[in-house]
Amino acid sequence: MIITSDDINGILVLKTELARQFEMKDLGYLRYFLGIEIAYPPTDYLLSQSKYVADILEWVKLIDNKTVDTLIE
Repeated sequence: MIITSDDINGILVLKTELARQFEMKDLGYLRYFLGIEIAYPPTDYLLSQSKYVADILEWVKLIDNKTVDTLIE
């Protein structure tokens, strides 16, 4: 379960209530979710799929290929 809000107290109350009802762990800040990397600069969130794309390129063995410009009319 991903919990997000700007209401820190509300999150703490929700997590406490959920922990009372269910066995759960707090895994801390979200870093990766469904191939999307989440970073936390000081003022906002940064979402990136660069690691996901790099993993796909490595999986299909295209990581060391060289690109060539091709003219198109």
